[in-house]
Amino acid sequence: MHKINQDGLPEQLESRARDINEEIAWTKNNLEALINNTEDLIWSVDRDGRYVYMNSAYCKRITNIAGIQPRQGDDAYIHSGRTDKVRNEWHGYYARAFSGERYVTRHESLDPTTNEQQYFEVSFNPIYKASKTEIVGVGCFARNITGRLKTEDALIEQNERLRNIASLSSHELRRPVASMIGLLNILDRENFSNPENEQIIEHLITVTNEIDEVIRLIVNNTFIDTRFPL
Repeated sequence: MHKINQDGLPEQLESRARDINEEIAWTKNNLEALINNTEDLIWSVDRDGRYVYMNSAYCKRITNIAGIQPRQGDDAYIHSGRTDKVRNEWHGYYARAFSGERYVTRHESLDPTTNEQQYFEVSFNPIYKASKTEIVGVGCFARNITGRLKTEDALIEQNERLRNIASLSSHELRRPVASMIGLLNILDRENFSNPENEQIIEHLITVTNEIDEVIRLIVNNTFIDTRFPL
């Protein structure tokens, strides 16, 4: 026979309910720790454009931009940017997600500390009711990709330099080298005192100077960012 507690519930059910609540609390705390232990921005808004959830990184970002710490229930549109243009841009972002579209876009934003342009890859995901028939909010995830874009730009610049070097090597350098080979082929190696050798050597000196000039040009075009050495 089950013992009954003061609330009229069997103690076994009470113990099971307590275990479930502890498990839910443990899961929630671990999820919060994971979400807040990242520099990526995570937040969600409801149909009225009010915050439902924000992680620590997002709160810090908005606080630096707006000078006010955002709180659950605040109007997210107010914190979207410093100008009407930026706020309207975010209206459009949220509207697309509220229409049921799941998408990723790139957003530019000034760093409030350094005043430098930063780039974020932002994903928008509609949040549905349990019945999957109604969208009640939008979940957002933003990652700073400024460093990645700088790396990509540096690699593009490096590749362009390498193409220029290849072009110089295949065109500008090949011609004088071919001339040098031709002159060496007609050089009288058995009789170095041959008067024609003097003229050939003069031409070789000229061609050698041309090769040296091309090599200098290649060296000048080989300056590569030290992060990406050849």
